[in-house]
Amino acid sequence: MKHYKLEATTLAQVNSEIEKQPAIALYFASPGCGVCLADLPKVEEIAENSGIPLIYIDIDRVPEASGQLSVFTVPTVLLYLEQREYHRQSRFIDFHELSRRMREIKQGR
Repeated sequence: MKHYKLEATTLAQVNSEIEKQPAIALYFASPGCGVCLADLPKVEEIAENSGIPLIYIDIDRVPEASGQLSVFTVPTVLLYLEQREYHRQSRFIDFHELSRRMREIKQGR
């Protein structure tokens, strides 16, 4: 089951999606990370319910993306609004807070 809009395979692709979308969520993970795999469906559901596209980024395949965006641990969720970082969570994802922040974005705050 696919739990994201797109799997980014290059830094250029990540940057392009940030530029194209008024609001976007980036999910950084590693395939060997059990927490990442467990959290992904929850994050995907929150993003889907909020109408915000979710991009999956494997830090092993796209290490330059994690370097450019200062992602040093997984899982990490970054929310972008108008090409600026709006919210960040790493390691322990607070799903209620993430949902609240995505709702704020959709409500135009």
